[in-house]
Amino acid sequence: MPPKTLFIYAESTEILWETWGFDDSSFSFSWESVENPSGIAPCAPLESAEGFNYHMELFFNNLLYQMQLRRPWMSKALERFWKNIQIAEEHFQNEGECDWKYHTPTYEAFDFKEFDPTFSKCKNLRNFASNAKQFLDNFVCMDGHEFPRRTLIKWRKQAENLSELADKLSNYWQPINWDNPQGATEVC
Repeated sequence: MPPKTLFIYAESTEILWETWGFDDSSFSFSWESVENPSGIAPCAPLESAEGFNYHMELFFNNLLYQMQLRRPWMSKALERFWKNIQIAEEHFQNEGECDWKYHTPTYEAFDFKEFDPTFSKCKNLRNFASNAKQFLDNFVCMDGHEFPRRTLIKWRKQAENLSELADKLSNYWQPINWDNPQGATEVC
């Protein structure tokens, strides 16, 4: 991937740039417009599992790009965790009884956090993980699932793995403040 690649997720985009002339080391510009790859009509993230997965996929694509710029070796783990946590529509429920006794959704709306390019990749990873955890707690009912307990544990573990990935990134190559070695700050 070239060093100056931008992914822009928008209905329309206007691109303006200035140049101070041309010399022997000119630049190239490529533009590609693509349709929504998921084929899902956008809806609010908490109206269905499909809507949640769609919004999380947009978040994931931006986060993956952000990670590939500085920590490409960690992007495979992110891809694996996300692939293993996508929720099927039959397990989404926003009201009513959930007969499975080990987990009852709370049906509470939560603040779905969107990707923010001004945040560090650790903060975005934590927001991504928080979205997944809250969705599992609030809207997932395992009635009718062949292995409900094992699957819910797996989904929760994958969401926790996303949080742990953020912790690993924030501890990686952290500069040491010799005046206060315990007071490290997030630099990822």
